[in-house]
Amino acid sequence: MGPGAGEPCKFLTARTAQELAGAFQHPTARDCLMTDVITSAPDQFTSVMLGVFPGRPGWARVDTAQEVAFELMKATPEGQRAPMLCLIGWLEWLKGKSSFAARIFKLAGVLSAAGPSVFRSLWASECVQISFYGPLRD
Repeated sequence: MGPGAGEPCKFLTARTAQELAGAFQHPTARDCLMTDVITSAPDQFTSVMLGVFPGRPGWARVDTAQEVAFELMKATPEGQRAPMLCLIGWLEWLKGKSSFAARIFKLAGVLSAAGPSVFRSLWASECVQISFYGPLRD
């Protein structure tokens, strides 16, 4: 997602930001971009999306992805920011900040009535409910 924490947007031109923000609007591309924050191993896609990935993410990569998502929101019309908000919320949840993540999911309009431990998945085409198994950060 970039050269490292603190410099994520050095490579992000206005055109690149628009193209990447546009990619987040398509479910397949969005899913791949989100899971790539955690691992680039294609066989781990489902485990990452369901919150049961056995490994730990690289926290510098997670922080960089979050910074890039904030930058992408600047290049995205207000009504199309939910995918980036979901990414930011998901990354906050990974960091163990579930209350803050719930507020971000609420902003994105995807928090279900079931409460902060379950949210309607924006990136699942059938909008299935995904239960979290707990944050990954130690």
